[in-house]
Amino acid sequence: MVHGTKEHVEELRGQVSAVLAPMGLVLSPGKTRIVHLADGFDFLGFRIVWMRKRGRTRGTSIPSSPTSRSCR
Repeated sequence: MVHGTKEHVEELRGQVSAVLAPMGLVLSPGKTRIVHLADGFDFLGFRIVWMRKRGRTRGTSIPSSPTSRSCR
């Protein structure tokens, strides 16, 4: 997860690819997406979303209940 603009994320994706390349690894275009945390994403069977906690001025990411795909 990255805090910044979409341009920062795109730049970081290139840097990560450059680090992985000497190890023979690549980022899969089909699996690597750029999403806003408010939209949420699935990771290891959990839904990661941005939620505002009561009494706090900032949001936080928390794993919610397992996704339906992992429960099949």
